[in-house]
Amino acid sequence: TREPLARDRTGLLWLLDVFREGVRATPWWLHVLVIALVTWKRPAWGVLLASNAAASDFGPGVDIFVAFVGLLVGMALWTVHAMRMSARAREASRAVAWTRRLERAAISEGWNAGVLHSWRPEAAAGLWMATSKRRIAAAAYVVGVSVWCAVSLVVGLIGFVIIEHGFAARLHGWSAVVASVTLLLGMLKIGWSAPRVASLLSLRGWRFTRIAFERLVHFEYWPTWAVYVPILPCLFGLAFKHRKLLAFTAANPAISNAGGFVGEHKFDILRDLGASEHVARSVLVGSEADGTVRLARARELLREVGAYPIIAKPNEGQRGHAVKLIRDDAALAAYLAMIPGDVVLQAFAEGPKECGVLWCRHAGKADGFIFSVTAKEFPVIEGDGQRTLEQLIERHPRFRRQHRTFLTRFATEATRVLARGEKFALGVAGNHCQGTKFVDGAHLITPELSAVVNGLCRAFARERFANNPLGGLDWVRFDVRYVSDELLRQGRGFTIVEMNGTSAESTNMYDPARSLWWSYGVLWRQWQQLFALGRERMDAGGRALTARELLAMNAAHARQRRGSSVAD
Repeated sequence: TREPLARDRTGLLWLLDVFREGVRATPWWLHVLVIALVTWKRPAWGVLLASNAAASDFGPGVDIFVAFVGLLVGMALWTVHAMRMSARAREASRAVAWTRRLERAAISEGWNAGVLHSWRPEAAAGLWMATSKRRIAAAAYVVGVSVWCAVSLVVGLIGFVIIEHGFAARLHGWSAVVASVTLLLGMLKIGWSAPRVASLLSLRGWRFTRIAFERLVHFEYWPTWAVYVPILPCLFGLAFKHRKLLAFTAANPAISNAGGFVGEHKFDILRDLGASEHVARSVLVGSEADGTVRLARARELLREVGAYPIIAKPNEGQRGHAVKLIRDDAALAAYLAMIPGDVVLQAFAEGPKECGVLWCRHAGKADGFIFSVTAKEFPVIEGDGQRTLEQLIERHPRFRRQHRTFLTRFATEATRVLARGEKFALGVAGNHCQGTKFVDGAHLITPELSAVVNGLCRAFARERFANNPLGGLDWVRFDVRYVSDELLRQGRGFTIVEMNGTSAESTNMYDPARSLWWSYGVLWRQWQQLFALGRERMDAGGRALTARELLAMNAAHARQRRGSSVAD
């Protein structure tokens, strides 16, 4: 007989005790069913549930073998579902690529797919396709998944036991809310980490772990929230100084959506730049028509842009989201089907070089200056006649840190062996998250270039802001394709393909050759300028957004976002 549960624990620990007591009263097959259903939908959540249910100070709520069977059944359901999804599109690029991968090395690749959870969707799709080594690959995959379930469960179980035994006593006496939040974060971390420990059973898993560590120690790969956490107190200080939390959203009154902070219309911005030799020809394909009419309209508008290739992008995209190089009518039709909203079609600016030119207005004047220039180096890899594209990327000292982006973009090319000396361009979108390297381009700033850029900004939406002594812009960044450094310094030979507003960063801060201290200095000067200019607009009668309005704007943008985040 079991002793009754103690009731001296508070908050989340008390809730877990009650949960486990209730679980013990249910039959084992129901435990298997619940864990399996959760695992089927979200494998990491299944590990979290199974580990938590099997760990307790007062004995397990679920037998560890029952929890393991639940995970296995759930992963079987998940695999079958992935295989059925692939049957609906048997020629899907990732499935075809995995078929070739499994043909080349059935045992090792099947094992890798089993223990590397991020690879399973494509692997399951590949297993569905007819291959001569299908049974061998499937057996290796099943063994890998089984080992993954066992290792993930044991690691998760150990983690939960450590949390309850190691920290429960120390947290006892704290506020139940504080203790519960601390424990919840720890449990979620275990649920996220435990499934990934099993990946270390694969050599490729070790390689991925090394890549993850490299991304962690290199500032340019940090997620946005991690970049801004250290500087948050300074930003709150600026908000206090200028008497408004979001004063910067009053800047750029000539651009919609908080001066272009999120969800601004790219075509409207290009139109307001005017018919200049420095602005790429662009047209807007609306979303109001059905697919056939929309495609016909797009082909008609293409006459204003020119011949293929062209660039297609969502009218409200950000960070290179869904930017594609379109080479023919079939690709255009596929793109319009993928992006149901407004789409911008733009003449492809050959370049071959690209940079970001950040312009900032002087306080009290409509004139401004070039705050920074970011030179962009596109990723190009060279073949050796022996390794596949995938192997070349994963062994490259820089490109391996964004291997997921590249291998998603070139899924059908991943297993191709590049000839010795063959150059392979890994991307055309000049965005860091799409694989482009950002370098400080201060050497490109000249009085001639500054004069041309300042003139473009002064002329922006001139009719609407003719009577405003400050003009319509305060802070914008131009994405520019240009022929050569020398011509750019002269203010010639460049084409603007996009202009961003208040959300535009001084991207030269991501130069890997610069120190972290230097990068944060650039970021701090940027926000000093933005807050000051926004406050000046507010003093002149402008209005900044409230936090609620900005959150609603972000949510609206996220809801309408379609297409792949991986651009060309």
